[in-house]
Amino acid sequence: MVADRELVLQNFETLAENEVVLSDRIYDLLFEAHPELLELFSAKHSAGGRQMVRETLMYAVDHVNGETWVAMNLASLGAKHVEYEVTEVMYEWLIDAMIDAMAEVSGSTWTAELGASWRDVLRYLADLMIAELPPGKQIGR
Repeated sequence: MVADRELVLQNFETLAENEVVLSDRIYDLLFEAHPELLELFSAKHSAGGRQMVRETLMYAVDHVNGETWVAMNLASLGAKHVEYEVTEVMYEWLIDAMIDAMAEVSGSTWTAELGASWRDVLRYLADLMIAELPPGKQIGR
């Protein structure tokens, strides 16, 4: 579970206010580190990417607030990602890019505890989606 629920909820405000910058930075970092992922994204990745970041933040906050619908929705979204040939390690790459971009956008308010809390939430969301991957696409834990 989340190391500090209140930290995540407070930081969400900053991230939401800077959604466009956050989204652009996430994809900049992701594609710099893993240019092979560019082929998974269409030419419209900016608009779709922003929507994905917005939805991820929404899922994260709703999970932190105890909403039960999150698990069901992310399982079906995970099944959709199977069609895009997403593998488990790609979720890890995205989490890393998200954490780094969140830290940049948050500036001096970012702490190691906040980063660990966000990583816990994003890891939980990814695990729900990873559960839908075929066994050969999952890496052992």
